Amino acid sequence: MKKFSKILSVALLVALVLSLGVTAVFADANTEHTITITNNDQHVAHSYEAYQVFSGTLDSTQTKLAQIDWGSGVNGTNLLAALKADTTYGSYFTDCTNAADVADVLGKAPFGSTNGANQAAGAIDAVAAIIADNLNTKAADFVAKTDDATTYTATVVGDGYYFVRDMTTNLKSNGGSDTKSKHLLAVVGNATIEAKDTGLTPDKEIVEGSARVKEGTAAVGDTVTFEVTIPVPNTKKYVDHFIFDMVDKLPVGLTFNGISSVLVGEDEVPYTLTVDGAAFSKPEGFDPVDANAPAAGQTIKLVFTNFKANAEAGNWIGEDMVITYTAVVNKKADFTPAGNINEVKFDYSNNPNYDYDGDQPTGNEPMGETPDSKTKTLLINLELQKTGDNGATAALAGAEF
Repeated sequence: MKKFSKILSVALLVALVLSLGVTAVFADANTEHTITITNNDQHVAHSYEAYQVFSGTLDSTQTKLAQIDWGSGVNGTNLLAALKADTTYGSYFTDCTNAADVADVLGKAPFGSTNGANQAAGAIDAVAAIIADNLNTKAADFVAKTDDATTYTATVVGDGYYFVRDMTTNLKSNGGSDTKSKHLLAVVGNATIEAKDTGLTPDKEIVEGSARVKEGTAAVGDTVTFEVTIPVPNTKKYVDHFIFDMVDKLPVGLTFNGISSVLVGEDEVPYTLTVDGAAFSKPEGFDPVDANAPAAGQTIKLVFTNFKANAEAGNWIGEDMVITYTAVVNKKADFTPAGNINEVKFDYSNNPNYDYDGDQPTGNEPMGETPDSKTKTLLINLELQKTGDNGATAALAGAEF
């Protein structure tokens, strides 16, 4: 499932933790356990929550959770029904009647095994997504440590298996509704989870009136407005500079027309702009419709100047940066259903132990790259006909435009 594709990186996934022995001692329903999440490559501040999926106690051999029941964080009846109804993996849960049955199924292939060798990523993803849709009472919120903003801890009460999800509201990587995008099950007693940050993902859209769309329509000569949104990354671990730039690849059928604004809230973000490696300008008499654009299309680059200093002084970290710019549909535009595809990505500093110099990479500096975000502009083919006066509908012979 798409929303589970960004699962937190963790050694104990879903049912594997149900079948492996654990070294922690589980006492009773009142025992406190600490879950620690470390996110060392974090670029966006996160908001994590924990939910108890299965409750129980450690058995006499202290190797497995016994007396398994539904935890306080799920509606067991609804969850069991949803697992059975899944079109791909529902057959595995047909004979399940309670939480212990479900735990037993999750401890076997394709969900888990004693050595993890038979785990299937798709099966784990599917079950985790179903669990995420059937959570109710939250066990705890995670709190960032005051001395280390990339480490989060939560204290939960009661033995069992806990589901941790990321509720960060400004993640945009699934069309702007990514608040439940990361799910996992962790055994608690105490547990540490190493997360991989996926918050730095752009979202590019076409502005059509009050709407924001991934696929828009236009005619030759129309101006298309694009809006790119990305959360401001965490720059605080970097010494002097944090390199951050946007690279936009326009198709041959769109001619760049200029930057409208670059904002974080109401704050203007300083930048330098180049088009195909040169400073952008509009010569006198420039006609974007007839512009002789490069055969491969134009490359637009925005370099955000003094980004670390500005982001920290303006308290921008974690907030959305919004870049708005325009392009004009020219005569080389593609009229086929393939449309005119436009894509954007960002390059950024990704090693806080490296001393970056300046606003742009030199070619040897360690850099990260976001996924692409794409839009498509479909062309409207207008056919015009000149007619006579007084409401005549027949074409006017010899008429010219």
